[in-house]
Amino acid sequence: MNQENNETESKGVMFNYDSSLEAFIRDEFYRQQQENLNNDQIDSIKINQFFERALSETRRMNDVIKNSHKQRNLLRKEFGLRMLSDWFKEHHTEILEPFQERKEEK
Repeated sequence: MNQENNETESKGVMFNYDSSLEAFIRDEFYRQQQENLNNDQIDSIKINQFFERALSETRRMNDVIKNSHKQRNLLRKEFGLRMLSDWFKEHHTEILEPFQERKEEK
């Protein structure tokens, strides 16, 4: 593992991690590799593919979160914190509370 670049290489696959979820995935990948040393190659391939997808989805979701924060900051700059807060409260009252009530009825 290269601490300076936050990169890890395993079986020729480079992982660049920057979140605790990615660190968890990486650690779990290594743990399963150690457990899988004596198993067949198919299991190893499946594990590698699974963790590659998990890391890819983690990065994609991190990008979505970053974009959401950017959009919220733009709205805050354009309309102000008070207006944004009012919209959140309105959304909570009109959407989230009725949804929660329906969920509790089930």
